[in-house]
Amino acid sequence: MSLSILPPELLRHIFSFLRPESHIHPTFAFTNNDLYQCSLVCSTWRSNAFPFLFYHLDIRFDNRLFVKQLHFLSTFSSPDCATQAPHPYSPHIRTIHLNFHHNCLQLNLSCASSLALTLLRPLTPTQLVEVTIDCDERPCSCDASCLTACITQLASSLRRLQSCHITYCSFGTLMSVLDPVFAALPEQSLQEISIRYLSRTHKRNPPPIPSSPDQYPDLARLRNIHAASFIGLRWPPEVLACALRVWGEGLRDLSVVASPGLVEPVVLEALRDACPSLEPTDIDSSSGHLTGVMRRNRVSVSC
Repeated sequence: MSLSILPPELLRHIFSFLRPESHIHPTFAFTNNDLYQCSLVCSTWRSNAFPFLFYHLDIRFDNRLFVKQLHFLSTFSSPDCATQAPHPYSPHIRTIHLNFHHNCLQLNLSCASSLALTLLRPLTPTQLVEVTIDCDERPCSCDASCLTACITQLASSLRRLQSCHITYCSFGTLMSVLDPVFAALPEQSLQEISIRYLSRTHKRNPPPIPSSPDQYPDLARLRNIHAASFIGLRWPPEVLACALRVWGEGLRDLSVVASPGLVEPVVLEALRDACPSLEPTDIDSSSGHLTGVMRRNRVSVSC
């Protein structure tokens, strides 16, 4: 992609973080090359400057990384503007990856959360188009309110979100920590949603989860979904069935993996009635596998 969309003064600042011997310089940004040489330059470039070139902010709970990111953002100032926001790059951010994986023994979570909030606060309510959230799968004794504060701040910037990807480790995390995100997802602009349950600690004896559909995220509130993916979920089938009836013919891609509860007859009936372009053609209820092809669209369900 061309990098010339970013202001030239910001590009100069980004490239100033490169080593002189890297042979990458500001004029390189206007050649429409793929910047394949970036893998050869310093770690500061790879972890900070390079994602910024593609309008991306990677938030990992690593205090050293936070300090680098804040240093990068705070040292930039545009000569063309007398008054600048605290972080002039922030208006250019379009995608965010918020990764809560951390080591409780090596991280001051309160300090890390404060640094993360410093990065999130300048975001406007309408600038983000894609968000990825990964919650920690390991048992954690940290104060969850620190994480909740970051999620709540992020949720205030999702008004025009188009794509949302969430990985969670427990039902408690899904509903208590991530509830502000689900509540803030825009009904009309969101077109893609992906939810994955990932836990290596409860494979044999998974913890109990609520059986009432009312206690799960209301997917049916999202009325313009074109692609949906669900992996490893043990949700009631009614949650997906209701959503399918709302999404209707607008749904172009559906993938359900390792989620036998979402392959129940009530789901298949809703898929057949409301989403004719994704009509299933092969069903194996004993293994929970479903594949279907209709026109150019494909449905894949397995467990």
